Amino acid sequence: MSLAAPDGWNDQLYRSAADWVSPGGRRFLTDPPAASQAKVSIVDTDHVCGVCGGWDVVWKNFTRGHNVIFMDPQDSAPARIVTRWALGQARRYAQRMNLARARPRPELASSRFCLADPTREFLVFAPSGGRLTVDLSRASGRLTGEWLSPLTGRSTPTSVQGGARVTVSAPFSGAAVLYLKRR
Repeated sequence: MSLAAPDGWNDQLYRSAADWVSPGGRRFLTDPPAASQAKVSIVDTDHVCGVCGGWDVVWKNFTRGHNVIFMDPQDSAPARIVTRWALGQARRYAQRMNLARARPRPELASSRFCLADPTREFLVFAPSGGRLTVDLSRASGRLTGEWLSPLTGRSTPTSVQGGARVTVSAPFSGAAVLYLKRR
């Protein structure tokens, strides 16, 4: 069973017997709550604001544990092309990660957008890019991965020593996604 609701009804959705829900509200555009682990959460822009949202909405919601779908008018507007691209990028990380173990962990990253298994795998979105602090204290050893520019698609390999809080800097300007995994 599934249920969807407009803004203000999300609590009823999460308390319902539904297996998956589609919450609503403009909060999902800027600072989405962490997804409930009790139900599959599908953030559909149609329930948030109609034909709206952008590439950053994809990353903010994905790193908070939501599945994201886009009410797509299938035109060639540049903003929608970049949003489609972000959906594809997020999907590729979803295929690489062990999502059964990953949880929204906003407390582990200074940007507060983090999906992680804190002992081995981290996906962090930094909307403004720049410096980012990530708590790797439970992940011993070396973590390798990459920085991704969600706007250009360019990725740069990186590695960092786990076992502590670390401060890292994106190797390019603008928004950044950091993926780290202990091998």
